[in-house]
Amino acid sequence: MRRFLKGCGKSTLVKKMASLIGYHAEPILLYQDMTSRDLLQQRTTLANGDTAWRPSALIEAVLNGHIAVLDGLHRINGGTLSVLAR
Repeated sequence: MRRFLKGCGKSTLVKKMASLIGYHAEPILLYQDMTSRDLLQQRTTLANGDTAWRPSALIEAVLNGHIAVLDGLHRINGGTLSVLAR
């Protein structure tokens, strides 16, 4: 797989193109140990100490009709990405 240089303007280009066609580009930062659950849900703790799950930034972007920019896609496991095919 060909790797692009860090900081060469890929995200800026996508944001500009999205703006030109009337969309908002939402950056989604991906990390090496991210799981498929992390792509879909985010764990939070309520004031009373209970655990709650809420939609991830990726799901929020989709629900709001934004363009999701997957930043760091090369870092995550291919199996983790397979959840997006559903």
